[in-house]
Amino acid sequence: MFLTEHIKERMNKSMDFNNDESELYGYIIDLAKSNLETKNSKISKIEKFLDHPSAEVRSAVMHSLLFVLKIDSDIYRKKALDYSMDHNEDEDLRVKCMSGLAQTYFDSKDKELLKIFDSILYNKAESMYIKSSAFENMLLVYGLSSREIFMRREGFKEFGDEDDLIEFNKEIKEIQRIINI
Repeated sequence: MFLTEHIKERMNKSMDFNNDESELYGYIIDLAKSNLETKNSKISKIEKFLDHPSAEVRSAVMHSLLFVLKIDSDIYRKKALDYSMDHNEDEDLRVKCMSGLAQTYFDSKDKELLKIFDSILYNKAESMYIKSSAFENMLLVYGLSSREIFMRREGFKEFGDEDDLIEFNKEIKEIQRIINI
């Protein structure tokens, strides 16, 4: 009950947010998760912030549209891919975009996404944080559940190097086959 009242209060506030990125981030996430508006109403309010100058706000937008609402849209997909592949973007934004894409396209074996995640994974210039996200989200798009990934990796352990891929050899070979068709 508290969350519903909290969301109503935020939604009744002015959309100005006085340049408070954290408040806007919270509003976007709360709106996406709320049951107070139709899906189309939520989308139209959230997508207004798609090109917001703040990476934190764009992160909330991409998380809301792709991860929470699971909107399969060429516009959101392209934007998320652009952010995911941009080395100059905030790492948390890049990770939210990759996880949102994986959630929306879970078990699709989408060749383009698999290829992009694979290229990020094997890019030596990427941080371990980004590589780890690319690896796990590639497996989700391929069709492994988060639970299965967790169990096979023996919990949440930090991705270290390509040796961490060994327990997923079969899936990686199949992903390589899909990419190279």
